[in-house]
Amino acid sequence: MQSVFLMDLQPDRQGLVLFEHCKNGTGKKIGEYFDFDIEEHPVLKEMTESTSDDIRFEKAVGFPDEGNCYSGFKPVIINGRTRTVIGITYKWDDMRDSVIHTIIRTIIITAFGIVLIMLILVMFIYRTAVRPVRRIREAVVDYTGDKNSARIVGEMFRINTKNELGYLSDSISDLALELDHYTKETARIAAEKERAEKERYEAEVQVMVSQISPHFMYNALTSIAMMCELDPKTAREATVIFAKYLRGNMDSLKQTAPVPFEKELEHLKKYLYIEKLRFDDLLNNEYDIRTTDFEVPLLSVQPLVENAVKHGVGMKEDGGTVKIASLETDTAYEVIISDDGVGFDVNAPKKNDGRSHVGMGNTRKRLKEMCGAEIVITSEIGKGTTARVIIPKEAANEDTVS
Repeated sequence: MQSVFLMDLQPDRQGLVLFEHCKNGTGKKIGEYFDFDIEEHPVLKEMTESTSDDIRFEKAVGFPDEGNCYSGFKPVIINGRTRTVIGITYKWDDMRDSVIHTIIRTIIITAFGIVLIMLILVMFIYRTAVRPVRRIREAVVDYTGDKNSARIVGEMFRINTKNELGYLSDSISDLALELDHYTKETARIAAEKERAEKERYEAEVQVMVSQISPHFMYNALTSIAMMCELDPKTAREATVIFAKYLRGNMDSLKQTAPVPFEKELEHLKKYLYIEKLRFDDLLNNEYDIRTTDFEVPLLSVQPLVENAVKHGVGMKEDGGTVKIASLETDTAYEVIISDDGVGFDVNAPKKNDGRSHVGMGNTRKRLKEMCGAEIVITSEIGKGTTARVIIPKEAANEDTVS
């Protein structure tokens, strides 16, 4: 602000200084006159002809200060006429600099606040998501080495978050206890039954447990840990789906009768959802489900889907598509798992690759004994593989009657 003044506006004393205080101390004294032409100041002229007491502004042209200035006027009304005016003059350059400095200061404070909020948010995400996932992953890695159920249950107990990760840790604890129970049960049966019966039981348990491979769990948890930082919403959804997947595998250990295909399909979708997190654009999943009105042994289709992912699409450099379809013919129901992966020679002799092939043999056996079904596999190198599970309607009807 440059100056504050009180000036008379009566016609015979127009411009008379009643009071003035200037910033630089050069103001006029009381009784002196401002040298100005009221015709050049329409705001002041309008005030002499009006009874409005509104504050008005105009650009100052040599009055009362030189330079790029603006003045604000407040009329003083006495007996219905404007007698005097209170004026304030300020330099526009000073005001502009002050506003700019205020804006810059506000931006700096706001940016600092945003950075602080982001740091707090990152710390919160780390404490509630990333750190628990790391603990779960490390516990699973240790469990793959020593199979110490008590220790992994203790580690999961430490993760007391009341969210999807807490639900996942509870599921892993239950799964470890169930596996420990079945290990002990296998030992008890081995002591009570003959060798052949023991081997058959252990083979069936091996098929079930193979569906919950520690390596698959490790890969799934690693993918979820990455998503916690990149996409917390997807990580939360994946955690729930993975926990339900583990629960489904645990339930399969107790299931001895066929289940509706729709239940098996839901479990397959959870498995492919988790694998999609890992392979991303290298794995595409398609479904062509035309019927679900039949039953299959629980987790009997999953080994075929896993082969399509791991040994078909997963071995192809640019990935591919796994498709699950179902249809009904006059005499049977069919489940078809196809991929456009690397394929193989179905007539080639089996190689000693160091991997156990008990899983597929037991899958064929369970399908045959429980549903009278058979598996037909066709493949062509470079084009992909198709596995057809054919379930005769006659056998399905006999199971229903039983």
